[in-house]
Amino acid sequence: MTPVAWRFYALSLLGAVLVALPFGLTGTPFSGVPGTLGGVVMMFAPLIAVLVLWRRGEIDLAETLPMHPTSWAWMGIALVLPVAINLLVAYAALLWPGVEAASGWEAVFARAEGLIPPEEIEAQMAELEGVPPVPVSVLSALFAGLTINGIAAFGEEAGWRGLMHRELRHLDPWRLAVLTGLLWGLWHAPVHLLGYNYPQHPLIGVFLFPVVLALLSPWMTLVRMKSGSVYSAALFHGAFNGSAGLAFLVASGGDDLTVGPGSLTAVAVLLILDLVLLAVWRPTAE
Repeated sequence: MTPVAWRFYALSLLGAVLVALPFGLTGTPFSGVPGTLGGVVMMFAPLIAVLVLWRRGEIDLAETLPMHPTSWAWMGIALVLPVAINLLVAYAALLWPGVEAASGWEAVFARAEGLIPPEEIEAQMAELEGVPPVPVSVLSALFAGLTINGIAAFGEEAGWRGLMHRELRHLDPWRLAVLTGLLWGLWHAPVHLLGYNYPQHPLIGVFLFPVVLALLSPWMTLVRMKSGSVYSAALFHGAFNGSAGLAFLVASGGDDLTVGPGSLTAVAVLLILDLVLLAVWRPTAE
């Protein structure tokens, strides 16, 4: 990695630690509303790191963060592809022993017990009666990727598919993608130690998540290179986060290692998808 890339990563990791520190010191779980707010703040740490390096004159912002797409078709693919991946992971989880098909909205609200008052859960369940959960959630994820999730995801992607992509562009794109994914996953370690994403297996999550993101990253590098825009990666990231809940609409049972976008199921599905991509996409370094 270049010195600029190392300085960016150190600043970004510092931001993640500063977000996690109050939770760790007070024993507050990184979940619910506080965890969601903390997660959103943390997502902007890479962007802040990029801006710090820009103000220090170490990078050119326009070159680091190209925004104008060279292909609108690939911008659309960037939005739809992550939802398709999460659907594959959700249905693949049904292959695990003890994991069964979920009963729709009931499975979602079961996970909200203790966070939402029971009477409010009943009222929302009544409103959603007869509404197909998966199609609605897919449309919601696409809208979120285009709007609020995409904006928050840009906070991260300014670093991962912006600065890191440019600083490591001399590498083969597959190596660039895997290295970026590993570093991106390790960056989450401070909050994973607090149970974020892996409430049942926080320590395993620290090591599993970098593997997941190393396998997801080639697809994000693909849309980043094909579209010519950093924001395609933000759309991908935003839609991926927005469709993460599909796993719990489709599958019931299991745990954080078998069900969900950060699970072992995701590792298996992404590995197969990456092998397919490897067979058809052989890019050269920029």
